[in-house]
Amino acid sequence: MGKVVEHGSQHVAHAKEFLRDRILAAAAANNTALSGAEIAMLTYSAPEATPDQHEIAREVDTQIGEEVFEQRIERLIRSAYKHDVAHGMEDEWKAHLRALRRDDWYVLIMAERAGVFKGGGTSWYALPSLDMVCFAAVAAVGFAFFFLGIGIDTITSDGVRVVLFVVWIAALWTVGERSRRRIGGR
Repeated sequence: MGKVVEHGSQHVAHAKEFLRDRILAAAAANNTALSGAEIAMLTYSAPEATPDQHEIAREVDTQIGEEVFEQRIERLIRSAYKHDVAHGMEDEWKAHLRALRRDDWYVLIMAERAGVFKGGGTSWYALPSLDMVCFAAVAAVGFAFFFLGIGIDTITSDGVRVVLFVVWIAALWTVGERSRRRIGGR
């Protein structure tokens, strides 16, 4: 596949086709059958949808359910992305996802859950994620308590201090593991 050089609505149309085609390739590689309605949902945008497209969305929701559909597409996106990155296509994925970022494309929800797309209009570094905030808070409290000694003198038993230290390390690991799993490192 070549570099993406299109601009405007052509770029968005090409990006939608690229993402749909990569998901369909992953479906074929993974022997996952998708219905015509499911395939149509790969380029669905609620604000721009026609009455027929809204009907297709209702059909998918009625036949298989939104959660099942989203999980299936999420797995296919993750599979397609990993395959394509291994074959030198990471820049193409980034360019196409960037082209779709400004609009409300349903498939981007699954791409974000798959860990290949960071949603929202701001850059990843502009706002810390809830996971990062939780990790920082747990780390700061533990550091202040164990290494700066703030409040540690209220605990007189060395055994309790050891238990609290182990709990602190476990809490840091738990927050980190939850974050890793949420963004697609399952």
